[in-house]
Amino acid sequence: MIFFVYSKLNQHTIADNVGVPEYSYYFVLKEFLPVLKQLGEVVIVDSPDEVDVLYEAAYSQGKQAYYLSFMPPHLTRLGLKCPTIPVFAWEFDTLPNEAWWSDQPQDDWTHSLRQCNAAIVHSEFTVKSVRDAMGDGFPVLSIPAPVWDKYASARLAPTGTANTVYKLQVDDAIVFDTHARNKDQWFPNKTVLRSYMDKILGNEPVTAAAKLSAWQLTKYHFKQWREQLAIEKNSNTAGTHWQRKTHHIKLSGVVFTSVFNPYDGRKNWGDMLTAFCIAFKDRSDATLVFKLGHRRYRTAMRNALLTLARFGDIKCRVILIHGHLPDQDYQRLTQATHFIVNTSFGEGQCLPLMEYLSSGKPAIAPHHSAMLDYMDETVGFVVRSFADYTAWPHDPRVAYRTLRHQIDWSSLVKCYQQAFLCFTDEPERYQQLSKNAIERMQGHCSQAHALDQLRRIFGILPIKPERHSIEQLSQRMSAEEWLNHSRDPHFIDARNTGFVDCVKSGWYQSQTGELFSGFPINPEDDVLEIGCGAGGASLFCAKQGAAVTFVDVNPVTVDSVAKKLHNSQARAIKGIVSDSQPLPLDDEYASRIIAMEVLEHVTDPLVVLKELVRVGKPNALYLFSVPDALGEHIQKPLAPASYYQHPNHIHIFEREAFAKLVEEAGLQIIKHDSYGFFWMFWMMLHWTSLRAGGEEADQVAHDAVQPPYFPLTNQWAQLWDQMMQLPGAEITKRQLDNVLPKSQIIIARKISHVRQD
Repeated sequence: MIFFVYSKLNQHTIADNVGVPEYSYYFVLKEFLPVLKQLGEVVIVDSPDEVDVLYEAAYSQGKQAYYLSFMPPHLTRLGLKCPTIPVFAWEFDTLPNEAWWSDQPQDDWTHSLRQCNAAIVHSEFTVKSVRDAMGDGFPVLSIPAPVWDKYASARLAPTGTANTVYKLQVDDAIVFDTHARNKDQWFPNKTVLRSYMDKILGNEPVTAAAKLSAWQLTKYHFKQWREQLAIEKNSNTAGTHWQRKTHHIKLSGVVFTSVFNPYDGRKNWGDMLTAFCIAFKDRSDATLVFKLGHRRYRTAMRNALLTLARFGDIKCRVILIHGHLPDQDYQRLTQATHFIVNTSFGEGQCLPLMEYLSSGKPAIAPHHSAMLDYMDETVGFVVRSFADYTAWPHDPRVAYRTLRHQIDWSSLVKCYQQAFLCFTDEPERYQQLSKNAIERMQGHCSQAHALDQLRRIFGILPIKPERHSIEQLSQRMSAEEWLNHSRDPHFIDARNTGFVDCVKSGWYQSQTGELFSGFPINPEDDVLEIGCGAGGASLFCAKQGAAVTFVDVNPVTVDSVAKKLHNSQARAIKGIVSDSQPLPLDDEYASRIIAMEVLEHVTDPLVVLKELVRVGKPNALYLFSVPDALGEHIQKPLAPASYYQHPNHIHIFEREAFAKLVEEAGLQIIKHDSYGFFWMFWMMLHWTSLRAGGEEADQVAHDAVQPPYFPLTNQWAQLWDQMMQLPGAEITKRQLDNVLPKSQIIIARKISHVRQD
């Protein structure tokens, strides 16, 4: 299998595009690469224009390929021959389902997704949004970026105390620190203020009315005034503090960190900063680190500085860092951090929050959008929030069509204070939060979890059948090739398909406790199964809590089933080696008697049936299955002669004759059914392939044939599996089961007044 992967930004362009809307998609792609490489070959393309050429080359070699577009649906290239899957984050409860321009239908995400084969998102919240828009049948799975594994070393690092000093080096960066000696040069001074006021008033004489106008201006337009003041200040200074250089930072006390794009309005950093300043205005041992991610750093830092200017002289420490931190330095910052902070209005997954939690750093964050999957009181401090109407971020109409989540500011202040006290006064609780965070994120965003989910999504997608030559069709692959083949998430094993088919036919109904529809197993039942084989029926009955006796002529088989049932929920188990002629059991021994695919093998079926009637309790239920006569006759020209010789199928039961035989034994028939077209056709393909390859059959029953299977039977299993996913496929299956069944089934009851001579 081959994956063609694409994001708008790549390793060559990411440095010049920090903070642009598609910025985070590149990092998500990077996290997926190691997992995708475990499933197949990965090719990173520079443009979607390359995809179909590469796809045709792969398909000509018999390889299945997919195009993974790490872009939102409206920016994903559509109309490709290669199966297309967008991988995207989304933090709103509704999907864009309107096109704002008639010539751009792709802005309606439902239009775009209908042309894709599936979607991969990063939260169950988004899965619901997609299914609400596309219907439950659309293939979509939540697979968060698998970041957990790369923080193994961070998890091993010991957690210091509030007195521990961490040294951090940040290269080629701009850094502001409220505890630095030169912090005053960042803020506007009186000279700039006076110059600004002169410009407002112009050259006219300063009258009382003019002064009043100036006062009203600063009163009613304070926000605009502050922004202009900052521009005036910084346009007239070339201070060294705006020059990028290496900074050495010492962090101590309790450190709160947030990593975000300050121009992303959803991040709500203003609440984060103001709540911190209020919570810790008198504490010099509380530090808030803002790691800013955007190429336009000056405006972002000015906005933060103007916010800080409103608080005057506060003791808490605020550090603003702009610059790309290499992995090693980023992990140092992670190690120095005690709490990761998020106050956003909505998240598609939030990589920084996931990364810090994966490192064992508890969080201060709300419980909404993607964070519903992993954020709660067991991993940190939950900030209260409430839903509020908003517009989709790329909708130029700014039409309210969805919801975001506003932060309860007072709750945020309280969470800051509680987190601080937790670290300083309750170290055991802090360590438990850290441990919980690591375990939570292992199940949420580890490579192992992502691998399982990727196998699921590719396993449910239809694929083009493999191309085989005539020679290949009659040859089986080696055991090693089969093992590798079976690891492919697309591979459909006939045994799994057959089991699903059995369940759809009425077998193994776990929810109702019925071995077959109309044949319930209860904890108080005493079950007897003869010809137990692999023990599937006995194991099902054991799971219902019944007492189970299993019988087979082969002692190895009996021993194997005994081991399977040893630690089961069965009330009691008992294994017997016997040919059931007679059974070494007392009269009226069992309330449920099972003989599946047995009677066609025995010399005198009636003798065995009467023996089963003898050991049945009054009103006992019986479940019999035998090969259907039509299927047996059709196979005669195909199957080897041994198929119809002892110890195999020495009897063929016509439906009427089988019913008469059961009644002659003294039983009342309740239900006469059939099933198994899938296995019947599978066996015919198996016989055909055997003959074409000149092989001798070593096994003559579908459940005894061991892999590797022939290509035709593999393709048949894939076709049947895909057909059964279609709405209404059960009707087709039922009709085919009636036309050409593998087996006929009888459920009967013991007539209590019958006596056995």
